[in-house]
Amino acid sequence: MELHCIFSNPSNISGYILPHEHIFCDFTAVTQDLNHVLNDKTLALRELKYFEQVGGATIVDITPLDLGRQPELLAEIAEKTSLNIIMSTGWYRKAFYPAMIDSSNTKSLAKIMISELTNGIELQDGRKIKAGLIGEIGVDRDVVSAQEERVLRAAAMAAVETGAPISTHSSMYPVGIRQLEILQEYPISNSKIIIGHADTFLDENYHMTIVDSGCYIQFDTIGRQHINSDHDRVNAIMRLVERGYQDQILFSSDRCFRSDLKNFGGVGYDYVFTAFKSLLENFGLSRQTFNKITQNNPRTALSW
Repeated sequence: MELHCIFSNPSNISGYILPHEHIFCDFTAVTQDLNHVLNDKTLALRELKYFEQVGGATIVDITPLDLGRQPELLAEIAEKTSLNIIMSTGWYRKAFYPAMIDSSNTKSLAKIMISELTNGIELQDGRKIKAGLIGEIGVDRDVVSAQEERVLRAAAMAAVETGAPISTHSSMYPVGIRQLEILQEYPISNSKIIIGHADTFLDENYHMTIVDSGCYIQFDTIGRQHINSDHDRVNAIMRLVERGYQDQILFSSDRCFRSDLKNFGGVGYDYVFTAFKSLLENFGLSRQTFNKITQNNPRTALSW
């Protein structure tokens, strides 16, 4: 069992892991908002330095194929930093899907993901890099559309074939339950399923349903105060920890807009390990538990 990084850095096998971020992405085909594009390598290197400086070791670029994934640039980032970079495969959600999703059957979509996970993607210089997880596999709102269900089922097939984990986009609604129901129709270990954006819907029953299934629950919009306050996130996290679910919790911040970055006044990739860590400690979370959630848990969740 190992993390499947683009180019592993043997000297950086321990340290903090961010399991749901975007180094490069582009939402503008749908949003038409230039704030919603990250495509500057120099800017990315500058911003990731803050994560490195707080002990960051590994970061997942969860950008799928239809959201502006950049394999060539990710390879350059991996070479020019001390970070381990994990690239994803799959498709995002209905609003962003290319036309081929509607004209492809489930098995053919699964075949593409399996190939990227096992054979890799060839770069311009002839080298190949492999995807390290499936995600983020999403739903537009609160109902899984027919196309989204096809992609989700294809992701399940790819996970069964390869053992790779699946990370979902389940935002503002308890739709992670429906995603989980579909995935559980396949022989996938629940420990390889990460239900994402759980901190955008802070309902206790929703969270308990996820963790009671044995899946990982991901609080991955940390610092996005316009969605929920970090105080409310911490309260939800502490309830889970107090009930003994600390082994199933993951933290990340989903940096995907220019305004998220320090260069544009945002909190950056290090926020989980600075201000949010301090807030958790003030609420009584031990350093040992924080390290488990930010190092041990994601390493286990992402290894295959």
